[in-house]
Amino acid sequence: MDYFDYFRFLLKHPEKIEFCPQLEELTGYCWSNLLAEHPQLAPYCDFAEITGHDLRYLLEHQGQFAEKCNLSTIPHDDWWRILLKQPQLAEFCPAWDFRLDDWADLLQAQPHFFKRCDNICHLLLEYPDLYENWKLQDWAEYKIVAQSCPPLPPEDHTPEEWYDIIMHDHRKCVLCDCLLVLILQYPEIFAQWVKFGTGSLYQPVFWQLTKV
Repeated sequence: MDYFDYFRFLLKHPEKIEFCPQLEELTGYCWSNLLAEHPQLAPYCDFAEITGHDLRYLLEHQGQFAEKCNLSTIPHDDWWRILLKQPQLAEFCPAWDFRLDDWADLLQAQPHFFKRCDNICHLLLEYPDLYENWKLQDWAEYKIVAQSCPPLPPEDHTPEEWYDIIMHDHRKCVLCDCLLVLILQYPEIFAQWVKFGTGSLYQPVFWQLTKV
């Protein structure tokens, strides 16, 4: 039997580990899969062997091993996958500049991480369904969302042009640098949002513009 045969044997019979003579030959892949299924085998593992994607796989299933591992070997793009299943490991995440689609997946499962997202307005523009799913508890949280929004690059249009643009696609309001003036001149814009049940999507925008 080679080491991989022992690996497959231990997956089915972890209680026999003391009788396996080739534990030192097990790879990080083997150990990450073994511990994901049988965390009681941790005393037999050299955690330095588990790195990279193998370490991400382990922590997705058994987050309690984070302090035993070299977390610097985890690729940055793997961290959102870990946090998706193990949000208590947030303190170990070295950076939060995930891609927008990764943020969307993460916030669907762990909405409280919205405070960590520097591109929250861009994210809401691309994934408007996220906002309705969050069920934020009070206006203080809406204000946090607004304050975390970086300025979006304005598009240079006249108010009349903005009216046509926003009535055609109301999500474009977040790009308008004269939104409050526009709403005063054309109140039917706001009525249009309410009609489609998406008015709440833009409450953070109003917080930011009015500086409440």
